[in-house]
Amino acid sequence: MPPPNATPQQRRDVRTAHLNQFQATDMLCGQMCPELGGAPELLDIVGFNYYYDNQWQLHLPSVGLERHRH
Repeated sequence: MPPPNATPQQRRDVRTAHLNQFQATDMLCGQMCPELGGAPELLDIVGFNYYYDNQWQLHLPSVGLERHRH
């Protein structure tokens, strides 16, 4: 998530970081780096956890639970 009053460059950096989090699954399913031999059926062995409070701000300290920006 971009910081408050983010510059265009900061917004691009955040978008890049967001997309980077999917690189491992993209490689496993063969969408990225197909030379590695990935395939969609390999994804059934991967487990994912998603937590509602897992947002972070690029290049800023963590947001504590006492703050309202999380």
